[in-house]
Amino acid sequence: MISLQDFCSMSMKGQTLLLERSFPTNSMSSSKRGLLFGVGVNDADYRVKPKIDGKSVCCPAYHSWKLMLMRAYCAKYHERQPTYSDVNVCDEWHSFSEFRSWWIANQVDGWQLDKDLVGDGKLYSPDTCVFVPSWVNSFASNCAAARGENPIGTSVVNGCIVAMCRNPFTGHRESLGCFKSFSDASDAWRSRKIDFVYEMKNETDKIDKRIHYGLLKIIKGI
Repeated sequence: MISLQDFCSMSMKGQTLLLERSFPTNSMSSSKRGLLFGVGVNDADYRVKPKIDGKSVCCPAYHSWKLMLMRAYCAKYHERQPTYSDVNVCDEWHSFSEFRSWWIANQVDGWQLDKDLVGDGKLYSPDTCVFVPSWVNSFASNCAAARGENPIGTSVVNGCIVAMCRNPFTGHRESLGCFKSFSDASDAWRSRKIDFVYEMKNETDKIDKRIHYGLLKIIKGI
């Protein structure tokens, strides 16, 4: 049996495959499991939360599946994040084993499951989800809760309406100048943001060519 230290040093896919090999269960065990958030069927043929060296561990694929279902179907989560109240998971992914197969084929350590860039943001499914690095997610975010009443990318500094845009390559905020109206300032922010999307295209295409168009769709729609 592998040690806990060796288990923790493995990739997430490696951990998942190891648990499948090392902690098998019979069909009777899986049939007794209740539904997760009222919809999720844990049909794994192995223990997803076993103990190694006396410490509980969790299958990374199961953890990702559980978080996805929570975002879509947990009322308490919707109280904190109301934008998820109309999000759903496709019927296929109500089955853990189906989600796990897709996860094994697509997951990348340190990347995040995203439903907005290749879908409409309302459905988790094989056709509408992609794993992306955090910098892509950060770039796509409109930070609505943080910007207050002003249009995105704008603020008032010393009585002047200004536009600011974070450069994804340097991480620094760029000043785009002063403007006569919030509309003009927001348009300048959007234009600069779109410039960055094209500058990033080579990198985003390496991940998934649909991401480029998803970023343009999100920014133009803000």
